[in-house]
Amino acid sequence: MKEKMFKLSPLVVLLIVSVVFTGRRDLGADELFYRGDVDLNGDVDLSDAVYLFNYLFLGGSAPGCDDGADATDDGALDLTDGIFILNFLFLGGNELPPPSPFTTCPGSDPTEDGLGCEDGQEAGEHPPAAELRVISAFAPGVRQRGRALVERNEAGEFVVAEGTAFAVMVEARRNELTRAPFAFAAAAGADPSSLAVRCDADLGDPVAGGIAAGTNLASRFATEVETWSDRIYLLDHVTMRVGGAAPWSPAPGVYRFTAVVTDQSCSSSAVVETVLRVEPSRVPELFAWVEEGAAVSGDVAQHEAASGNARVTPGESAYLVIEAASNPRGGPAVDASSLSVLADPPFPAGADLSSRFIPVAGQAGRYSMRLVGSRLPTVGNTELEISIGTSSNSVSRTISYILESRVDYAEVIQPIWTRNCTGCHEDPGPERGLVLVDPDPESTRRNIVNVYAAGPEFDSISPRHIRPYLPGRSYLWRKLRGTQLRGGALGEGARMPLNGGYLGAADMHLIESWIRQGAN
Repeated sequence: MKEKMFKLSPLVVLLIVSVVFTGRRDLGADELFYRGDVDLNGDVDLSDAVYLFNYLFLGGSAPGCDDGADATDDGALDLTDGIFILNFLFLGGNELPPPSPFTTCPGSDPTEDGLGCEDGQEAGEHPPAAELRVISAFAPGVRQRGRALVERNEAGEFVVAEGTAFAVMVEARRNELTRAPFAFAAAAGADPSSLAVRCDADLGDPVAGGIAAGTNLASRFATEVETWSDRIYLLDHVTMRVGGAAPWSPAPGVYRFTAVVTDQSCSSSAVVETVLRVEPSRVPELFAWVEEGAAVSGDVAQHEAASGNARVTPGESAYLVIEAASNPRGGPAVDASSLSVLADPPFPAGADLSSRFIPVAGQAGRYSMRLVGSRLPTVGNTELEISIGTSSNSVSRTISYILESRVDYAEVIQPIWTRNCTGCHEDPGPERGLVLVDPDPESTRRNIVNVYAAGPEFDSISPRHIRPYLPGRSYLWRKLRGTQLRGGALGEGARMPLNGGYLGAADMHLIESWIRQGAN
């Protein structure tokens, strides 16, 4: 039979022969390969089709990975796999099924079949790490970079109300040895070879546009939500927003999400998981944002790139806009008269801003207040507590929203150090080597921002004096609060400052705001 095949032309062979080979063994789901990479050289080209035909019809060597040779992903090796590769390479045929050879790293087979790999691609030896969280969602179209976790119950489950927006965030930490980056922003949406996020239950009704259980959600990350990185701490964040009216907004129930991140050295993290509980509810959707310009026109001011908060600048015309709507799953009508807006710390105009908001003409459910004069927030971060009721007395919704008014280090923070730290933290003999009082404010700022402190242990959760955006991870902040001895800080000594008592609430608020704004 073999001699007769030698006498046939390749075209005749392609037309009349189809020999099916099933896999030699069914290995685990962790085998890594590229679809169509028959000769295991890390690429897909003409030699892969030739290799497969030689094996099928000419007694050539078997593929090192049957899964990779199964170009059609139908669970069998046959003529159609070689034809599929040739059509893809030269005739504009369909893309190869995942894991694609054009992703950053090889992957495992998403299809259950009897094929396996005698030889496969090797993963990196120094894995990254990951965490999976559920965070509050901003209004559609607003840059989502916040870190505000939704509430957890006693079991540690994240809890959201049915029909309200939230976001699933993956925080990926690069391996400190390799520092290999991820490819989250390699294309529109997350690169499937860098991210795998799955839910164990259907999100919405798959027939009506929902997402079936077990689907990799990677392509839905980084679409409405930008990715962002903290290069100093080797952290990358990628987020998926789930709007309350989205077809994949989950019904009441418990949902277990899992995530794995893979860096560009092809090292993968351990599987991390988190649990989301969706409670039956008819509370309204409620959002706030800032618009720029002389009128409310939809020109949304994007939030600060790293802090995730809206920044208000004196002298620039802006409006704070609130939108309230009935729960998209059929909640009661919103009661506009119940709108409440409270500011902490108070605006010059007062803490209760409720009466300052007026309906936006032609935009049902929206209310605005112009940010000008006494209706501008004070320097620092101002937390707004916004709530609204409905026609049902027992149904209401409250959210928090942060406004930033820039804290200037030289004008605001340096004077605090000068008033309270002179004598102990200035040259020529500063305590613990920490200089906070110097004629050059930029010099003192550089002494503390992302600089290791002398007090805490090496494995402290707050080893650096100031960690931008995160006061709780900043050792100097913990010393000012007197929390340096607990919460994993592993610090020492007494609360600061020693001279003249501790800092007052106003100064503490300014320092905390400066850190949350990025310690610039």
